[in-house]
Amino acid sequence: MGRVDGTRAESAAAGEMSRRSDPGAAIAAIAAGRTALLVQGDTGYLITAADAATPSGVAFYLRHTSGVLAVAITGDRADALDLPALTPTDLGSDAASPTVPVDVLTRRDRGSSAGDRAATITALARPDTTPGEFVRPGHVHPLRTRGARILQRSDPAEAALDMARLGGRAPAGLLAPVLRDDGELARDRDLAGFVDEAIEKR
Repeated sequence: MGRVDGTRAESAAAGEMSRRSDPGAAIAAIAAGRTALLVQGDTGYLITAADAATPSGVAFYLRHTSGVLAVAITGDRADALDLPALTPTDLGSDAASPTVPVDVLTRRDRGSSAGDRAATITALARPDTTPGEFVRPGHVHPLRTRGARILQRSDPAEAALDMARLGGRAPAGLLAPVLRDDGELARDRDLAGFVDEAIEKR
């Protein structure tokens, strides 16, 4: 299985999670607006270009992850949107910094629905979005990345951003860790069957 700095990427094809594990195919899936499964160590993350987020795609995230949806953005973009880091503490050389969570101002369901979250995620990716278009705090969690490429760092937020960029999308990546049905993190042994299960459910 192909690796990118300690990670494995499994692509999504024809709108579904795919059995393939080629990083190039995963980036192609991201470029096409589909979802990829990124495996770092023994933890899996769903990744989608933020500008391709849809209500149905977000609903898929909500079924298969913790529901804490993060969007990796550059530090410059976070500054432009007035999204400082929540804490000045350095959480580690590989860690992106969380900011205050946001909802798009035009939310219809208090920000928690799949439609509202998709609108917030795509707003974070749009280059013309302004700080005043968000309500704080909200339900989507922007992450300030440090600008490293995936061959330099193994942080999943950095990988999500870079995969979107390599796929020719806006430099913003949606990500969330995959959970098992019992609510525990899906580990490497669980992820082998996750792709097949996801295909059956979609």
